[in-house]
Amino acid sequence: MVLALVPVAEWMALQKALFRAGVTLAQDRAAILEAVNSFLEQLARQLAAPEDIGASAPTLEAEGTMSVAECAVCLDDTCEVIFVPCGHMCCCIKCAELVGQCPLCRADINQKVRVIQP
Repeated sequence: MVLALVPVAEWMALQKALFRAGVTLAQDRAAILEAVNSFLEQLARQLAAPEDIGASAPTLEAEGTMSVAECAVCLDDTCEVIFVPCGHMCCCIKCAELVGQCPLCRADINQKVRVIQP
């Protein structure tokens, strides 16, 4: 699947870069690119939404949710690592070093790929 927010030539370059980084299975590369695409789409939706100027405390509806780029383990740093094979991008680099299973789905992690965000 070609990423919606990435031109085809750049998508092919990403495929090659993942392959050179050791992600040899096509399904793993697809899962990684799908996770990045999902993250970029969510980020674009957040940036497109009008900013609500109101109370600085979170509302009751927002309670229990976390921002797109917030680490699921420490809740402080931004997500920087994609787990293979599940494709979740939910940990900062420090927390990713400490886990052997994905914090979201508990799948065993075969590989950890650091994502460089613009």
